[in-house]
Amino acid sequence: MITRPTREQLRALIERDPEAVIDLIEMLFDEIEKISTRIRLLEDRLAKNSANSSKPPSSDSFTKKVKSLRKSSRRKPGGQKGHKFETLRPVSNPDKTVIHELSECTCGCDLSGCQKEQTHHQVFDIPEIKIEVTDHVVESAKCPSCGNIARSVEDDQIGRPAQYGKNIQSLSLYLMNYQLLPYDRTREFFRDLAGINLSAGTLNNWNRRAFKSLATFEAEARLRILASPVIHNDETGARVDSKLHWLHVASTENLTLLNFHPKRGREAMNAIGILPYYKGISAHDYWRAYYGFDFDNALCNAHLLRELLFLYEEHSEKWASQMSALLLEIKEAVDAAKRAGKKSLSPKRLYIFNEKYSRIIKTGRKKHPECTDKKAGRGRKKRSLAGNLLLRLETRRDDILRFAKNFKVPFDNNQAERDLRMSKAKQKISGCFRSFEGAMIFARIRSYISTSRKNKIQILDSLRSAIAGNAIQAVFC
Repeated sequence: MITRPTREQLRALIERDPEAVIDLIEMLFDEIEKISTRIRLLEDRLAKNSANSSKPPSSDSFTKKVKSLRKSSRRKPGGQKGHKFETLRPVSNPDKTVIHELSECTCGCDLSGCQKEQTHHQVFDIPEIKIEVTDHVVESAKCPSCGNIARSVEDDQIGRPAQYGKNIQSLSLYLMNYQLLPYDRTREFFRDLAGINLSAGTLNNWNRRAFKSLATFEAEARLRILASPVIHNDETGARVDSKLHWLHVASTENLTLLNFHPKRGREAMNAIGILPYYKGISAHDYWRAYYGFDFDNALCNAHLLRELLFLYEEHSEKWASQMSALLLEIKEAVDAAKRAGKKSLSPKRLYIFNEKYSRIIKTGRKKHPECTDKKAGRGRKKRSLAGNLLLRLETRRDDILRFAKNFKVPFDNNQAERDLRMSKAKQKISGCFRSFEGAMIFARIRSYISTSRKNKIQILDSLRSAIAGNAIQAVFC
């Protein structure tokens, strides 16, 4: 903190030592520059939201309207022309029929001999749910020939003398790992629905059994992801036993594989065991750890668009608006080419887009030249936000535009973000995971549920198959 001199002290200093005054002025300008930089950083932090940065929508202020990156479709709300409406229609084979007989008129006249017309009004409803107990009687006898005790059903097939069935187990797994209910609310659900008093220990045991039975699914999903030409990768923070951990995802349109690890970077990726052996294309959000492996990279352009929007709105960087428009123009060209059955843009079209890309970078560099000078004792001068983004746009051009050269590559990494989104909802509802084992149980079961959903398999059916030990057949066959 600089001590402010009085006017008399300044006059005396000027008369006594003019060089000291110059030093003081330089020091003041340095201090002003530091304060201005700090104010700019704080203003940038306040200006960031889910539309112009990687911040989640839940962090957006209610007082500031967030602009969407989506363009208006100019269509009226509601179903569009040609949309297939789904409405409730009567069925030809109802489960139950109730005939409301007509015997007399409201005036008291007998109508039993009159010809009557009938109209049908069908009510669709769920029958009252109640617990059903099935008593399995197992017969046994001593064989007179060999002396062995023969049983009609073996113990491992029928289970304990009293136990819950697969429907209750699969429904509990569905509620806890898909609808994300905590243990207590899951217990309340069964108690209110059918008067079943489940303990938290029972629910925990069912989660553990599902985790073990899904080990073969996880191994098969890992092999299929490794064989996929394009995968999506991302990671998000999560509290496990009150400590920061990271939930990593590797996914495709049909597969999801989630894993927890205490670390975010290379150590975690090696331990999970997918990226060190993957040889295809990985779409991600430019976390530098991904560049330490032997695969091609594809950067998420949705993230770039948000960063470019921030620079344009908050720093008046016109080149950023131009780059956003170019990326969206390339995306529209790619979408049109896909509809036409093509697999990539033509070399001529790619050349034109690359030239536009280079011109915009050149425009940005006029305002933010690459800094190469060093101040004594201070190292390399820190780049601005715009300078850092320009450097990424320059050095990672192939990864940013890979979607235009190979139509298997997506424009963004939204698939991975969607696969992680529900884990954040889980934490909001239930708080942190109490143990690393519990976190891994949730990750594996959630991977299986997400994969089932992607393959349009009824989740309850797939969970029943997992309980029966047929998870791979249910999802992959």
